[in-house]
Amino acid sequence: MRSFLSELAYKGEVICSRIQGIAYERPAWNGEYRLVRHVASSLRLVIDIGANVGDWTAEVLRATGQRALVIAIEPDSVNAEGLRARFGRQRRVRVIEAAVTSREGEVTFVAGGKPGSGNGYVETSVNGSPGSSLVAARTLQGIVSELGDPEVDLVKCDVEGAELDVLAGCADLFERSRISLMQVEYNATWLRAGRSLEDLFDFAGKYGYKLLLATPLGFAKLPTYGVGLEDYRLRNIVLARPDAVELLRPYGPAGRARVEHQRTLTVERRAK
Repeated sequence: MRSFLSELAYKGEVICSRIQGIAYERPAWNGEYRLVRHVASSLRLVIDIGANVGDWTAEVLRATGQRALVIAIEPDSVNAEGLRARFGRQRRVRVIEAAVTSREGEVTFVAGGKPGSGNGYVETSVNGSPGSSLVAARTLQGIVSELGDPEVDLVKCDVEGAELDVLAGCADLFERSRISLMQVEYNATWLRAGRSLEDLFDFAGKYGYKLLLATPLGFAKLPTYGVGLEDYRLRNIVLARPDAVELLRPYGPAGRARVEHQRTLTVERRAK
């Protein structure tokens, strides 16, 4: 009976996590595509960082009726070639073969096994890992400058733990509010990179952006950092410029985010 109840509790936890968009990789169900569809009518320039085989880019084209221009950026040479083949006849997609990080130049990249695995990452060690190779490194700031410094409506950033490095390389865009919405993927790869959600909260707060959790039900507010949020389970988190927040009609905070927010408010009241 105890084993049965434990298994039942685990299944309940899985269901509850999926409802919150946590630890669920299917973009059609975890809130990732919901974000694209929700703001599709306002999308003109979209940037896909870590484009892999192009499924997210294809979703943007579907949702916008191929009106948006998508810059698809991918460091894995095999995947990049696949992107060029997939979208070669599509005038609204430009493929850049590079890793997006905090500086221009070259970085060591570790391919993620078979093509399309999505597990490739930028190596931080000096010597590099077996199977690693040098690839071109770009900053998002540099790429947007080459486009003429337009406003960017939506950025998707899935770079296996290097998301904060991408943000560091485009701080000026955030300071000037040139990015409306940016979705980053948080997961266990942040441990390898020595990063935490606290870093993301600090970055967003510095430039006046709000954080929202993408879920199958919509977008939940993440008003306050707390260690209870730091579980390294997959989440898609949106940095939203203040004027773009209402486009997403967020609810909450809910669940663990609500608990951490209430805890912070309690501490602040006691300190007064």
